[in-house]
Amino acid sequence: MKNPSNRSFIKISLVIISVAIGATSCNQEIDQTEFSIDSPDKNISAIYDAEKMEYSIFFKNVAVLANSKLGIVREDEDFSKNLKLKKVSDPASITDSYSMQNAKKKEITYTATEQIFEMHSESGKKMNIIFRVSNDGVAFRYEFPETSEDIKRIKSEATTFHFKDSTRAWLQPKTEAQTGFEHT
Repeated sequence: MKNPSNRSFIKISLVIISVAIGATSCNQEIDQTEFSIDSPDKNISAIYDAEKMEYSIFFKNVAVLANSKLGIVREDEDFSKNLKLKKVSDPASITDSYSMQNAKKKEITYTATEQIFEMHSESGKKMNIIFRVSNDGVAFRYEFPETSEDIKRIKSEATTFHFKDSTRAWLQPKTEAQTGFEHT
């Protein structure tokens, strides 16, 4: 018969070691500064450079947007430069379904790869940049996870969209007011 108290000691030791390893890995600086977030079908990629606060978007390995800036300037803090990357989530598959009453398709299912980058300003204030890359596009948003009773105002936005010079676009002409359908 084996000694049960010895087995308990081993289990407790393993738990303490794994907790200690987890705690030290969370507090380490992240060495990597460039990340690739791929669409579920792998045709679209968003490349995020945390050190430069820039992103690029590729479709089938061809650049669509190149070296575009990210960031927001609030009245109380500049989140457009000198940010440090503190934490990166693992890429996660996101699926969402919703209904549209007045669209070509009533039931829509959206699938994307999401990755969250936790950034800190020099004074320690947090801003998350959340990328979602789906099979037909890229989205990102800024999130300020800290809570406060103070009102935070956005002073300016540093986000840019650097399209290639050869990019073509189409713009719907604007109709004069009261001349369209039902004079609306």
